[in-house]
Amino acid sequence: MKDVIVSNTLYWIVISFMMIIFVVTIIFNSYLFVLDNKITQQANLSRVNSQKSTIAIYYGDGQTKTFRGYVPTEGLSLYDALLSSAEAGGLKISFIKDEEGRIRLVSIDRFINDGKNCWEIEIPNIKWSRKLCDANIDLQKIYLTGGTIAHIVYK
Repeated sequence: MKDVIVSNTLYWIVISFMMIIFVVTIIFNSYLFVLDNKITQQANLSRVNSQKSTIAIYYGDGQTKTFRGYVPTEGLSLYDALLSSAEAGGLKISFIKDEEGRIRLVSIDRFINDGKNCWEIEIPNIKWSRKLCDANIDLQKIYLTGGTIAHIVYK
């Protein structure tokens, strides 16, 4: 008789242990499922944010206009970005195409690239800047990629 009681007790201990393992496995799998969903959402959100680019136009008189939009994977030229910003924000932007085919910025609203003052592009993330009144600048050769923040400053 004693052997039957030990066997019966051992049987229930093993069954209880297997039930505990089963419940812990279900809880752990649920946790991993939720964690996987959160990681996927964050990855998708960062991918969407990295496809957006920001252009901030500083007029030099305290006025600022900021534009943010999606950028194709291959990038977007500064010329196209300024055209899109002009269309979206009601800006008056003038360009000129020189004899070598380069597109240069003439003015944004009433602020003109002249001998005294000049528009300048600054990309602080990479510590890069260029004067947009330079005769060698071609706005179609300056590309913005996703995640870029460009400052267009009138100095």
